[in-house]
Amino acid sequence: MNIPDCLLILNPQIGFINDATRFIPDRIAQLLQENNFAHTISSLFINDPAAQGFAKASGCLLMTEDDPDTLVSPELGDYFSSITQFTSCQIGISENTIHWLKYQKVDEVALVGISTDMHVLKTAIDLFNAGIRPNILASYCASEFGDDAHNDGLRIFSRYIGFKYITFGPIAACKQG
Repeated sequence: MNIPDCLLILNPQIGFINDATRFIPDRIAQLLQENNFAHTISSLFINDPAAQGFAKASGCLLMTEDDPDTLVSPELGDYFSSITQFTSCQIGISENTIHWLKYQKVDEVALVGISTDMHVLKTAIDLFNAGIRPNILASYCASEFGDDAHNDGLRIFSRYIGFKYITFGPIAACKQG
């Protein structure tokens, strides 16, 4: 498998960092140092203002535009000046981002980041449904709800689309021709 056209970093924000995800920003920083993707983009999650009352009432993570939890993790801050960023009020990937990827002629997207069981899973399915090959780099993803939730997300994804779209271990596995 060749290195994907694009790296998509999901939820690299302070609000998603906890004991279960603390290692992810450093791993992604190392990935960015060691690899040269044609495109590197990031999706930053912010709650839709119209849905904030519902999110708060249901106990969901509430992240507003002026909330410090929406800031990018300090370990990744230096990289974000050169990364195309998309803000999303939804779980998954927006139509604007899909259009941008297609305009850039991206065939495959490597997914890394936080919330394997929700954001990464839904984004991968959205990409697949849009005709763009997703590749979840499992060692560069985690769930804020721990390893079981992370593994559940990977298991669901593999049942929906296929195990061959998940890469385990370091990114070097993607460089094999």
